[in-house]
Amino acid sequence: MPLVMRHVASKRQASDETDKAKAGQRPASQETCHEPPRPQGVAILITFCAVGAEKEMNMHIEPGIIDPLRVTAANAVALAVVATQLPALIRQPLNLVKAGLAAAVFSVLMQAWHLPVGPSELHLIGATTVYLLFGLAPSMVGFALGLLLQGSLFEPQDLVHLGVNSLSLMLPLLAVHETFGKRLFAAGVADRFSFARVLRIDAVYYAGVSAMVGFWLMISSDGFALADWGRWALAYAPVFALEALITFTTVTVMKTWRNAGALQRFTELGRLSFA
Repeated sequence: MPLVMRHVASKRQASDETDKAKAGQRPASQETCHEPPRPQGVAILITFCAVGAEKEMNMHIEPGIIDPLRVTAANAVALAVVATQLPALIRQPLNLVKAGLAAAVFSVLMQAWHLPVGPSELHLIGATTVYLLFGLAPSMVGFALGLLLQGSLFEPQDLVHLGVNSLSLMLPLLAVHETFGKRLFAAGVADRFSFARVLRIDAVYYAGVSAMVGFWLMISSDGFALADWGRWALAYAPVFALEALITFTTVTVMKTWRNAGALQRFTELGRLSFA
């Protein structure tokens, strides 16, 4: 599941490694650390492999880690946030199509690439790409739909925290929109689309996502390991730079056809101001 750190099932792993030790086999943590380094993300993997050999890191927000009352509250808040975007979809029915497209693009990017990093995984989120192509309301609803789709198809157990993970995506996007994003769409005062502005939006967004993950971990029943969370957040730095490049390239290429029928109807490219 996106945005939350992958949990190591402590009791099961401890039991498995004890059994292996009794059988004279090498524990799994040691096996992992002595495997040949993979070509992708070698430096990051080596660093976290060394850390993982010393101790287990329980950092995944799984069912049971956040108490049911807080999960219920998070689900209620997530539904309320989605509800605030529904009028925009109802007023303009084409936004319903955009929301579906946003969910599809988000899901494809999420499943296209992920790299295990210590207690977590790095994912492409595609938030800025989705936001600039489809606008705020379709993106917000699209994130929730995308998470629902991915959970239903791949990890049904994570649907318990659908609200938690939806808020981790939606609230940072709201912050981006209110600070920098809406100027890219506003008539008369629109900032011109540029790589620097895309990079700024991505930086703010990923900072928000990291803060949300930290918040969920702090209110969870698992101990909050600040250093582990900090390393995970730092590992996302090259990812947001990569996503900014993907967004800038995608929008720059697509702007050539922004007045074409389908793109004009189903994207927000026509509202962006280009140099």
